Amino acid sequence: MELVNLLSDLFVIFDDLVEKYHMETIKTIGDAYMAGAGIPIDCDDHAQRVADYALDALQKVQQFNQ
Repeated sequence: MELVNLLSDLFVIFDDLVEKYHMETIKTIGDAYMAGAGIPIDCDDHAQRVADYALDALQKVQQFNQ
């Protein structure tokens, strides 16, 4: 149960970042989280959004682990 709660807490962080960067959550399966930008609505800056999301997610996970 502890692992499920840990993943839930992390997924909430990821979901917040998806909203921040106007992305779309594609799928969560077990401990996997998949998101993308430019779907279903095309955008010219999809690569930048994903890169910014990834850097922000890395920082949030590091803070989470402290």
